[in-house]
Amino acid sequence: MLRTLLLYRSVFGQVKKGDGAKRMVSRSLRGGAAMLAGALLFGVVGVSQAQSIGEVVAGSSRSFDGVALSILLGNDTTDAMSVAKALGRRKDPYVADILDGLFAHMRGPKSYRTTLLFRVVLEYVFLLPNPSPEKISANGHTLSALLEKLQSIRDAATKRVLLQIAIYLPATVSQQPLLDEGAFLAQYLRSTGGAFAPERLAEAEAFLAACSAHDNTVLRGEVIALVELARDAGFVRSARRYLKSG
Repeated sequence: MLRTLLLYRSVFGQVKKGDGAKRMVSRSLRGGAAMLAGALLFGVVGVSQAQSIGEVVAGSSRSFDGVALSILLGNDTTDAMSVAKALGRRKDPYVADILDGLFAHMRGPKSYRTTLLFRVVLEYVFLLPNPSPEKISANGHTLSALLEKLQSIRDAATKRVLLQIAIYLPATVSQQPLLDEGAFLAQYLRSTGGAFAPERLAEAEAFLAACSAHDNTVLRGEVIALVELARDAGFVRSARRYLKSG
């Protein structure tokens, strides 16, 4: 019961904070928060001491996304991480409003934490334990919009995950973001004398895989430019295998 009361407080505390939070949690979402908090308090959803908030979210639907977003944006990182991972076990595939809400908060004093949670939601909903083209399709409009904003994301690991998802998005959606990513990686290699930091190497490998999935002569040109600049032997070998495959 104590955990339930704390959850109730965290949900409504987040709703009452600042203009940014008010924009992200609308009146209808606050209603959803009230419904879930009330259900928890009176045992309607069968929450026991043995159950976690993650289990509650895993058994929920998109109607509770306002509550999930409130917890993700709250101060309890343990609960937030549980929610982020549990969304991947939920049968309802729709998480677009959660992705939009997290992305809107990926700048500012809590940007590192929010970016981490955003990446975890992407990984657990769409890629782990196996890629889910069905869930990607159900959230395709928002994922396409996020891919278009790829270069506004500073974190290499988060860019890597979006590039892995780009494999399953339509080629017409992925083309320009991939060209922009190729230009970014080329400029990065020029600035480092051809060396990849580990996180940028993983990002570049995801870029290469996405280019292979949406293969065309323009993307091959971007890969050729990286081969000419890169000094990482493993990446160059992978890139050359791709170039020879066509």
